[in-house]
Amino acid sequence: MYTYRYTGYINTGDNTTYHGASIIHPGDNNTHNGTSIIHHGDNNTNHGISIIHPGDNNKHLGISIIHPGDNNTHHGTSIIHPGDNNTHHGTSIIHPGDNNTHYGTSSIQPGGNNTRHGTSLITPDDNNTNHGSSIIQPDIHPGDNNANNGT
Repeated sequence: MYTYRYTGYINTGDNTTYHGASIIHPGDNNTHNGTSIIHHGDNNTNHGISIIHPGDNNKHLGISIIHPGDNNTHHGTSIIHPGDNNTHHGTSIIHPGDNNTHYGTSSIQPGGNNTRHGTSLITPDDNNTNHGSSIIQPDIHPGDNNANNGT
């Protein structure tokens, strides 16, 4: 069963609600409140513009592009996220890591199990907590299991 408020094309999934334009949606049990294009995943909620989402059990509340990961929550703009079990509250770009929480702007984060409260750029290490700006973590703060409370 489908519910359409706006245009929908090539939507073969079941139990899906579309409140905006949606194109190519074979997934099931999805809710799309904004524009969504190419969504193969199941059990997703998309409130903003979302493009290319084959992942399952994701919540995208802002603009999200290229998300093959599962069990993610994105509250802001997020681009290229193949990782799983992540929460992004701000702008996040290129995040293949798993089990991360980012509260600010974060770019290029392949590491896992990290918590970042500020701006973080190029941080491939694991099990880190950054409360301030962190840039190029393997060079400035080599290794894993770091706690950085400043720049």
